[in-house]
Amino acid sequence: MGEIYQQSQMTIIWLGKEEPHPRAQWVMETFAPIFLEVGKRRGEKYLVARDPFLTTDTDLIADLGGEDIFGVWRRDFSHFFTFLARRRWFLRGWVVQEVLLITLENGADVAVLCGSALPLLWQKLLGFVRLMVSADWTRDILRRLLTDQSPFYPRAPEVILTLDNIDTISRRVRKAY
Repeated sequence: MGEIYQQSQMTIIWLGKEEPHPRAQWVMETFAPIFLEVGKRRGEKYLVARDPFLTTDTDLIADLGGEDIFGVWRRDFSHFFTFLARRRWFLRGWVVQEVLLITLENGADVAVLCGSALPLLWQKLLGFVRLMVSADWTRDILRRLLTDQSPFYPRAPEVILTLDNIDTISRRVRKAY
């Protein structure tokens, strides 16, 4: 398998033909880049211990795009996590092995496709989820999903954990190479 990925110019992770909800797509295209930039510029610790739904910290809100962007995130976050939880691909056992092979061989050239939506870069998805986990925002997010009684709530923690594990393992293995 490693030889196949080594020779590929690009690897596509196909999540199915169902279109992502436009609000889920908005989270990845608009909010995730801002969130990642804030984490990079201000540091991870800046985001820790701030409930993303209850914060009134004007600096944080401004850093995350102001009330226009951050307010939309607060409203639409569940669409993104529900979208991930509905994709069975993340719950299959061979996914970790496959993604590790892909990222070790050509991690920058991995795209995630779903329906006819624009491709999502794998590293961007992993980085977004990793920062959410390390800043402990996932605790509050999962609590909200439970409160909203999302039918996919039971899968959400497992998907988040799978993505975080893939990111952690791939970073450790890359260091060893």
